[in-house]
Formats: sequence, structure tokens, C-alpha cells
Amino acid sequence: MGIPEFGDEKIKCVQKEKEALLRLKGEFLDVPGRISSWGNEGYKQYCCRWRGVDCDDQTCNVIKLDLCGPSTSSLPYFRVEPWQETMLKLPFLQVLSLPGSKLSPPVPSVLPSSNSLMSVSTLDLSSNNLSTSIYTWMYNFSNLTHLDLSGNALDGRTPDEVGFPRYLGNNINLKLLRVFSHRLDGQLLEIMKNLSCMIDSLEYLNLQANWIDGSLSEIVANFTSLRELRLGRNKLNESIPKVVGELPSLIILDFSWNEIVGSVPDLFLPSLLRELYLSHNQLSGLTKFIGHLPKLEKLYLDSNQFEGTISEVDLFKLVQLREIDLSFNAQLHIRISSNWIPPFQLNVIRLANCKLGPHFPNGQRTQSSF
Repeated sequence: MGIPEFGDEKIKCVQKEKEALLRLKGEFLDVPGRISSWGNEGYKQYCCRWRGVDCDDQTCNVIKLDLCGPSTSSLPYFRVEPWQETMLKLPFLQVLSLPGSKLSPPVPSVLPSSNSLMSVSTLDLSSNNLSTSIYTWMYNFSNLTHLDLSGNALDGRTPDEVGFPRYLGNNINLKLLRVFSHRLDGQLLEIMKNLSCMIDSLEYLNLQANWIDGSLSEIVANFTSLRELRLGRNKLNESIPKVVGELPSLIILDFSWNEIVGSVPDLFLPSLLRELYLSHNQLSGLTKFIGHLPKLEKLYLDSNQFEGTISEVDLFKLVQLREIDLSFNAQLHIRISSNWIPPFQLNVIRLANCKLGPHFPNGQRTQSSF
């Protein structure tokens, strides 16, 4: 049955693609039973109704394969390789999501130099056993908008100098890039230069928990579409450039757990910022910039060397604030009027090892969400 057929409610699928999915089922050790019903009587011909499979309404070609479950511990995983051979049998696939599937590293020779994977726009292979051999394989994708390779075993040592992020090639429409929890090294400046092909499209960049070092380059200001910038838990040093304030759409900024020094100048941060994480650095100086962030919901400045005084004057505009951690800034004085009623409701407040007082603010009694 090579021609799609339509029933009243069920849609039969393309024969070759159904066979590919059944082969995929055979390559999985499906402990949680997420795909055990594939090919069962009653739905045997209707792969477009199988769990985790979506098809085009008109052509019945498989366009989405999503085996993501409520947690990676409950996902089926591959027991036979090479798994990527099967993907070539789904030429119209747009979304491929196989997180936590214990994938074996791709074998480049399996993949022809064709357009077999050109249709894929969303690729999630996070939390697998993938190594740097995936870099060459990634050249087969050129229309990605969302890419998540987090939680694998990637590093900066690659054959033929084809490494991160060079393997992204010409994915000029990439909006989301997550490559955290690896051993990626190198200078942040060089990494951002190699991402410049997506300078107008990139909205979410997460490179947390790697070995990236160097300074926070001013080149980041060229990525004007950024909404989330997460560079925490690396080896970044020097100071935060003022050009970060030139990112008009930025709502989440995470530079925590680095070696960043210097002060945070007033008015340097984007006014739309909702979450700011600067914990565990060597930042110093005053914290007056807080009062210029009216959209702020989460503020983490703990374990730095901030000093000066924070009063209700700095906080009265933060009506959306839900979490604040100022702890372990030994020279930071929290001086709040005893009769001030905060305009926000906090879920988290941490003020350990700060100078609090002389009076404990009575306004804390209005905080019912701790």
C-alpha cells in the first residue's frame, strides 16, 4: 500500500514509512511500553495513530516522531545499531525527539550525502550517549530551528577541526540551541563568531555547565533576537560588558558560577528582564541596577562581593518579584523601613550573611507564599 488512504476517523500511512517505524520498534528495548502497541491488530495499518507519531493530514507522510516521556528514566531506548539508518526511511520528518534513549553514536558512513534529513526542523537528542562523532553527522541538517544536544558526551576535541559550533553549518534559521552539561571548551568569542550565521534568528542559547572560558565578548550584542542567554557554570572571566543592555528582547540572563569580576553598572540591563542569575562570581560594587528592572521575577546575586545598601527605594517597582537571594554578600546592607509593605509576594527569600537591620521589616508578615 504505497498510496495514502483515508478512513472516516483513521488515516492509513505510507507503507515504506510504516515498515520503517516497525523496524524502529524492533531496535528499541521498550521497558515502559510506550511503543509496544505499534503494529497491533486494530491499528496495524494506521501508523499515523500510533503513540508518538504524527502525519501530514494531506499526504499521510510521517512528519513527527516524539518518544519523549514524563521523565528520561521511563523512555524506551535503542538496543540495536545503527539507529540512524531508520531515520532515512522517513524523508518528510520535521520533528525528531529521542531524549534519554541511550543512542549509540551515529556512524557517518551510514548517511548518504543527500537531502534525506533536510526536512527536519526540530531535533532533540538530549541525554544520550552521543560523542563527538555526531559532529560530522550534523552536517546533514540545514533547516533546523530547534536543536537540543544537552547531556551527552561532547567535548572540544574533534577530528578534522569539525567541532562545536562549526558542525551547525548553515542553519541560519536556528532559534533554539541547547548544548549544556558537556566538556566543551574554547573561547566564548570564537564560539559566538561561529554562531554568527544565525545572528538574526537565535532566540534561546544555553551553553551552561561546560568549560568555556574567556571574557563576555561584546559580539553578543549583535544577537538582537536573544530572549534567553544562559552561560552559567563555565570559566568566564573579566567583567560584564555594557552592550548586554542592547539586547532588547532579553528576558532571562544567567552568568552564574563563573569568575566574572567588576561591577554591574546602573541601567546596563534590558528593562524586560524577568530572571537574572549572577550567583557565585566575584562581582562587587553597588546594586542600584535592581531598581531599573520592573519586570523582574527572579533575582539571584548570592555569593559575590556586592556592597552598599538596598532599601525599599530599590525594591518598590519590583511588583512581579517572586524569588530573591542576596545571601553571602558580607558587605551588603539590607535596610528596610519597619512599616514598609512590599508590593510583591515572595516564594523564596535568602539573606544569609548580609547586614540586615537594625530592625527586621514587619512587611515580611504580608508574605504568605514562603
